[in-house]
Amino acid sequence: MADNRLLIVANPISGSGRSKKLCEAVCLELKQLGVDVEVRWTDQVGAAKRIAQEASTEDWSVIAACGGDGTVHETINGLVSDAGDQPAFAVIPAGKGNDLARALGMPNGAAEIAKLLKLDNRRSIDLGRIEGQLFATVATLGFDAEVARTVHEGSIPFSGVITYVLAVLKTLATHRCQKMTLTGDFGVRDAKMFLAATANTSSYGGGMFIAPDAQPDDGLFDVCVIGEVSKFTVLRIFPKVFAGTHATHPKVEILRTSSLKIETDEPFLLFADGEPIVETPTTIEMLPKALEVVVP
Repeated sequence: MADNRLLIVANPISGSGRSKKLCEAVCLELKQLGVDVEVRWTDQVGAAKRIAQEASTEDWSVIAACGGDGTVHETINGLVSDAGDQPAFAVIPAGKGNDLARALGMPNGAAEIAKLLKLDNRRSIDLGRIEGQLFATVATLGFDAEVARTVHEGSIPFSGVITYVLAVLKTLATHRCQKMTLTGDFGVRDAKMFLAATANTSSYGGGMFIAPDAQPDDGLFDVCVIGEVSKFTVLRIFPKVFAGTHATHPKVEILRTSSLKIETDEPFLLFADGEPIVETPTTIEMLPKALEVVVP
């Protein structure tokens, strides 16, 4: 990629400052490899999207996001347009979850990341869309959306997967199952549900494999639906999510669909890529092969 140009959109505070250190280390490695690289730092919510929008009209071969899933989410939403002629995308994982990076098999070390970016091997992946907003990993509704809200609000003073584990335990104390109507290629599911996670990739929350067989390039969502369950049952199922073995539980169903219409008795907020998106009712659409990404 020596003749091409790489832009890194970086969140300096992501990962408790790890993003800034990793970005600087990756840049140093890239320059030693002869790659033309520039960094643009975010300074507020929405900055990554704005930077990516502006940069998508410039002469960049690859635009990378250095940070967590929120930075990735914003950058993708700024980068991808209906015009379709845009730079490729890359993830430099430096946040709490790093679930898209995990799905793509991205390394964590600066030298390995730089070599991968220089090699510039690419594949196309799917994206989800909810009322004009794009997401790359999982859209959540129900219990896991409440967990995402707790993490997003920053009330858990830890980083990594422990953040999500503590958020699960905190949220479980007050959560109540809600009636949902889900309509997709599978037909209709109409019942009280604990959660409905619409997955483009297999994991969320820093490595919880909510939809273990989900692939980001097969043109379909894997929707993990957990029916009405007791808190005791949740505590029994939850540890299995880290291995994806929860899917065999009789209260768990994995549905595959290219779109998902969601209706609820009262409005509930959806999160996607760990970010608040819209309230129900809404429809989640699949955009096949919408984003070209740099991968190992």
